[in-house]
Amino acid sequence: IRDKTIFTGHISQSELPYYYALSSIVVVPSLQEAWGLVVTEAMASGKPVIGSDVGGIKDQIINGYNGFLVPPRAPEALADKILYFLKNQDEIKRMGRNGRKLAEEKFDIEKRIDVIVSLYEEIKSSEK
Repeated sequence: IRDKTIFTGHISQSELPYYYALSSIVVVPSLQEAWGLVVTEAMASGKPVIGSDVGGIKDQIINGYNGFLVPPRAPEALADKILYFLKNQDEIKRMGRNGRKLAEEKFDIEKRIDVIVSLYEEIKSSEK
C-alpha cells in the first residue's frame, strides 16, 4: 500500500481537481462529520469512497454501491476495504460510476432547483 498511497497534508481548493483525478479511491476516516463535503466531491469526481459510518458520510455512501462504510476508530476494517479495492480494480470503476451517478442525481443544483423552490414555497405558505 505504501507505494500506492499519497499523504498530501493540506491541499488548496484550486488543487483539488488534480488530486481527485489522480486518485483511485478516496478514504475519509473521520470521527465526526456534519456533512462530509469530501465524500460529495469524491463522488462527483467518479471515485469510490471508504468512509467512517458517522454523520453526513453515512448519508452519502451506500455500502457496496458507491463505496464502503467502516466503523470509526477501526483501522483493521479500513485496511480490509483498502485491500479489497487493491485486489478488485473493476470494483473501483463500478463504484466510481455509481457514485458519480448518485452525485448527479442528488446534488446537481440544476436538477434540484425545483425541489428547493417547492420547499421555499411550502415554508412561505405555512407562515400565513
